[in-house]
Amino acid sequence: MALDGTGSDRPLRVGIVGCGVIARTHIRALLAFPREAVITALASRSPESIAGAAVYLREQAEHHARDAEAAGDRDLAAVYREHAAELPHPHADWRALVEDAAVDAVIVTTPPFLHRPVAVAALQAGKHVLCEKPLAVSLREADEMIAAARTAGRVLSTVSQGRFAEEQRRMHALVRSGLLGKVFFGKADGQWYRPPSYYELWWRGTWDREGGGAATGQGIHILDQTLWIIGQRPVQVTGKMGTFVHPVPRAKAEGGVPIEDTALGIVTFEDGGILEVCATVTHHLERSQIEIAGEHGSMQAYPWAVFSVDDATNERLARFVESEVPALPESWRPKKPEFDAYRRPGPSLLPPVWSMIPQLGDFLTAIQTGQPALTGDAEGRRALEVLAGLYRSAITGTPTDLPISPDDPFYSGVAAGLASMQ
Repeated sequence: MALDGTGSDRPLRVGIVGCGVIARTHIRALLAFPREAVITALASRSPESIAGAAVYLREQAEHHARDAEAAGDRDLAAVYREHAAELPHPHADWRALVEDAAVDAVIVTTPPFLHRPVAVAALQAGKHVLCEKPLAVSLREADEMIAAARTAGRVLSTVSQGRFAEEQRRMHALVRSGLLGKVFFGKADGQWYRPPSYYELWWRGTWDREGGGAATGQGIHILDQTLWIIGQRPVQVTGKMGTFVHPVPRAKAEGGVPIEDTALGIVTFEDGGILEVCATVTHHLERSQIEIAGEHGSMQAYPWAVFSVDDATNERLARFVESEVPALPESWRPKKPEFDAYRRPGPSLLPPVWSMIPQLGDFLTAIQTGQPALTGDAEGRRALEVLAGLYRSAITGTPTDLPISPDDPFYSGVAAGLASMQ
């Protein structure tokens, strides 16, 4: 079966909606699969953004072509030169891109409030969709997207590239191996820093357009990874949040409640285990961490460590990590270190940067094989529901039981929940 799903040998034709900084990350990642995918269309309200993304694509493709030539692979160099020569169709309106017959799959890198309309329209047009996080600004919109994907029989996947990181994959495998015993406690700390100017962008700092603050924009990554590692069903969340440093969200304060720059949550799982969640964009040291504690041993991601006070168990844990965790496919591994566009010189304990390449590899493989994507539909929804519960708890002052019912106003988003309280 070909990637385009037609039975032909041509590569998957990809359109990108939204041509900002994150789109360039996807362009770099797609170029790791030059024979499997080609970018055929770009959409943005800004002609300058489209032109900038097209130039970036051409420059990156030429760079890869030179590297291939230096390695003596003329055939691969020729493929990259084709990518550089055939510039994508520009679309001023995303609706034109999702209806473009020259597009098989759509990557959505727009502000969050556009995720649902773009994704649903693309799925209904028969396209596969990879959507940036968060999947949507509400559980209602997320469920509409998932329903559209299942009706269309197309792949819908959410970006959570940290699941493919070496440390996270080790943790996931160790929990399922049973060597740690019952996992009863975890920590998911996404402690980042963003300057006050970060929220000056028109759609940021608003419940209806961004869907949330530090927890939704940054902490959702670590939260999703940790929920995936633990693998238990969340049944309750208690949350606290505040806006301590950033003046723009405080000034906007939709519904009288500003989106948070700092949030804390306690998640309870069906088996009785608990998880502490911290998300902030006020932390100058930028320390992010996943910690997991089990009956027989504990582990953390950064720096990687797994340990048991029992020597025999400690040896078994080390042997498992060394020999039992499957490696990522070679083509999914970045050839050069990734970088964070927001990273500044500073402390040595900088947050990790997860490669987008395996995320794209997983998406392409799901299309080709029909197997579920690692971050496919309901997987992308899980962290969103925990965050919806955290916000609901922080605003109402009471714990939130999960799942959140469709007749609960917060199911339709924090803006809807706030409106119901007025």
